[in-house]
Order: sequence, then C-alpha cells, then structure tokens
Amino acid sequence: MDFSFAFLSLVILNETRWDYLLFSQTPLFVCCSEVFLAFWIVGVVICGGKYIRDVNSLKKKFSNACLIDGVTYDVFCDVCDRLDISIGKVELIFDYTCGSPCTGGFLKGYVILPNLDYTTEQLEVIFLHELTHYRQKNHIMRHLTELVFVIHFFNPFIWFYKEQIRFWGEYTCDYEVISKTKGVDFYFHTIDMIAKNPKKIDSLGAYLYENKTELMKRRELMERSYQRKMKTKLLSTFIVFTMVLTSTFAVEAATEAVADEYCDLFWDTAEYIEVENDYVELEEHFLEGFEEGVIVEEWDGPDVMLLSNSVTYDWTLAGNTAKLGQSFYASAGSHVNINAVDTNTSGNRYRIGLKGPGSSLVYVDGTGNISHTFDISVSGNYQVFVQNTTGNAIDVTVMMIVY
Repeated sequence: MDFSFAFLSLVILNETRWDYLLFSQTPLFVCCSEVFLAFWIVGVVICGGKYIRDVNSLKKKFSNACLIDGVTYDVFCDVCDRLDISIGKVELIFDYTCGSPCTGGFLKGYVILPNLDYTTEQLEVIFLHELTHYRQKNHIMRHLTELVFVIHFFNPFIWFYKEQIRFWGEYTCDYEVISKTKGVDFYFHTIDMIAKNPKKIDSLGAYLYENKTELMKRRELMERSYQRKMKTKLLSTFIVFTMVLTSTFAVEAATEAVADEYCDLFWDTAEYIEVENDYVELEEHFLEGFEEGVIVEEWDGPDVMLLSNSVTYDWTLAGNTAKLGQSFYASAGSHVNINAVDTNTSGNRYRIGLKGPGSSLVYVDGTGNISHTFDISVSGNYQVFVQNTTGNAIDVTVMMIVY
C-alpha cells in the first residue's frame, strides 16, 4: 500500500507541480506501477468486502439475540459496578449459535453469552473477562486493525501484527482479570470447565475461548508473567500500530522529496538544442472526416492512459492509411501536444492531428519530425491520429501529452 499511495501522489504531483516531466522517460515503470496498483485495488475491494460482511454479520447477531434478565443479569450488573462501567453502555444478550462468550460492537458494546447453564463463580469470571475487554477498548482495536489490514494486506508484517494484536489483547485482559479473582489456576480452570469451541471465529469479536492450544499458551505465559511480575504489553502493541500508520506517510514524503530532487536535477542539467525544422509555424487544417478512400484503423489495444496524461505509440502505416490512438477526455481550455518522428527518415509527407467530437479532424502536416500543440475549445472525447498521405509505408513514433 505504501508504494500504491506514493505512486498515486506522484501521478497527481506530476501534473500539478512537475509539468508531466517525472514519468516522461520511464513508460515501463508507469506500466508496471499501474498493473501493481490494479492488483492492490482488487485486494482492497476483496478485504474491504470481507470486513463489511463481518460487520453486518455482527449486527445481525446483535439484532436477533435475546436480552437476559434474572440472576445472570444481576451478576452482570454487579461486575459492571466493580469495573465502573455504566450499564447502558454495554448490553448483555443470549446467542444460541455462539459457542464461547465474546465481546463485540463499536460505538456500543455487547457481551454475548451462549445459552448454557453457568454457576455464579463462572458468570463472574466470564463477565470480568468480557467487560475488561470492553473497558480496554479491545473491540474498537479489532475494527481499527481490520481497517489497517484492508489497505496494507500486501505487507506480510501486517498478517503477523494482526495475530499479535489479537493474542496480546487477550493477554492484557487475562493479566488484569486474574488480579480480581482467586489466581491463575482458578481463572484458567474455570475457563477450561466452560470451554466450548466456537462454531465460527470472526475477526471482530473478542472471544473468551478459541481453542485448547491457544488457552494453554495463554496460561503458560500468564504463569511466567505473574512469577516475574511482568507488566502489560499494551503499550508496545500501540507503538507498533502507530508505526504502521505513520509508515505510509513517511514513504510518501520520502518519495516526493526524491522526485523533487530528480526534477530539479533534470532542469539544471538539461541542454537545449535548437532543431532545424522547415515547418516552424505549422498551419492547422480542419476536416469533417477522413477523405474517401483513406483506410482508417481504429485503436484496439489496452488502456495505456489509465493514470498518465501522456502516451507513446510506435506505428507502421501503409500507404494512404490513418491510425487512431486510444480515446481520451479533454476539457475546454486544455492543450494537447503531439510530437511525431519519422524513424526511417523516409522524407514521406504525413499528417498528425486530433479526431474530436462528431468525427471532426484538426491536423498539421509535414515530413521528418513534426511537433504541434492543439488547443482544446470544446470538452469531449478525442483521439490522436497519424495519416500517411503517400503511397509508401512509413514508421512513425508518436508521443502525446495532455495538459
């Protein structure tokens, strides 16, 4: 994503600051960058769609669940009081499809309890754990992590970081809850007694229990932590999270600075050479369409102007033939510069110009190297064209820039 964001910024700055200079000598780089950007956009759409699906799934689960009252709700309210959490900010609900207690939500928190029988001690452990998740805002951290993952999915460290956020979120919760219960053995024994594998672990819920291996790892780490009196590692995960967010802007800023240096160096070292041309002031000619008998070949290639306002064509034209480039949109007041080179220096006469809205043509003609800037007076779709007006084949390289 860092590369994609930097590339998009450079494309914009290339138009507004550097007058299309930056990528003028690197068409292959632009092509490869556009392909990479397309893959990134597809990935963002897929990952973003998955995130939206998980959010909608949680909303559906909350709306279909049943509210809880009685002894269970009394224990819930008592734990809320102990943790200084307002009852109205968190809602306790039953869910028949949930295999493990969990916490979810975003602006409003939800504690989801499976429809099972629990003792008062078990309920106390469950609510202490889940409400601690809510107080530590782990449910919000899950959303933020998923949003970062959507745009940074190409980065392998994000996959690792996503799992670490999940695991250390459970660690900080376990560490705090154990201090409010009868110790490590009692806490994990209680979880093990009520443990039941969830049918589905979504990316946005903070579950009390996910699987046996994960629970054993949490217990082993917690035993070592309390023996060494280790402190929570929430600060370290926050630092990593901040580093991930700031890396994108750091990469973009560094790339922009290098591009600035490149453009400054280009102009400082550029040599201006006057090229003799028999057609210094080329006269524009206008037609309502190609003359009768001219063979017109329409553009049938890929989109070569996806993000760039410049394009280069290498064409071979048979006698009495015209070739059209890719259609592009130009607004009134903009300009189109066309440079054409007869690569075989054949001396044959040919035309370069634009086909505009309504099939109207504007062109200049000459031999050898032809360069001309056309002023756009009417907004619409245009195509650059080259027309061979002789009977001999010619090879022409055409570069067009819209500005």
